[in-house]
Amino acid sequence: MNVKNVTSYRSFLADKKSNKGKFVMTPKKLLIDPDLTPKEKILWQTLAAFQYGPENEIFPSRRRLADLTGIRSPNSISKLTRRLQDKAYLTKFYDEYRRVFYRLYFCADVDEERFWEKASRQEELAKSEHNRISYIKNTPNDEK
Repeated sequence: MNVKNVTSYRSFLADKKSNKGKFVMTPKKLLIDPDLTPKEKILWQTLAAFQYGPENEIFPSRRRLADLTGIRSPNSISKLTRRLQDKAYLTKFYDEYRRVFYRLYFCADVDEERFWEKASRQEELAKSEHNRISYIKNTPNDEK
């Protein structure tokens, strides 16, 4: 068995001196925005990992972003960043050498209460045949 060296998230955050620049803060509003796809959220968070100051533009290459996110190609990264720009989550601009730079934003008008709501579909999901645990529990003994 391959055992990894693990640290609790709480102690990781408490050790601010040695952890500077080693984690990404993600706005809850970004996590719950129904207009964003999972790939767009992952790409935004990956871009945020390159942010070292409040006013700095970030400039990772499309290839680097594709490698870090597991997204197949740099062209897919371009499409996703274009969609994020259309949704006002980032701006892209180029220098005289055609290098792309990004500046990140998040939408303040997303209803943050969604984060704290109980799942309205909780009972419906528990009864779903796609929920393996409830499906097994609901299987009659004679079908085994």
